Amino acid sequence: MIHYTMLPNELVFGGENSTFTTQQMINVNGCPLVVSKNANSDYEVVRNLSTDPSHYLDSRYTPGAIIPTLQ
Repeated sequence: MIHYTMLPNELVFGGENSTFTTQQMINVNGCPLVVSKNANSDYEVVRNLSTDPSHYLDSRYTPGAIIPTLQ
């Protein structure tokens, strides 16, 4: 695929790779999420990858929501 744009590569393809190395994909109650671990060892939702529309309406899976780590 060819993508023609006047924007710099950083805006089109994202920032540094270090931001992506701290993220991981988990599955919470059937909802696939991209999360990053915060200072409290909990997970913060970065992106919702679900194809189910009801998962987008659930505030537990919105970006910025905190998912506690299971002990």
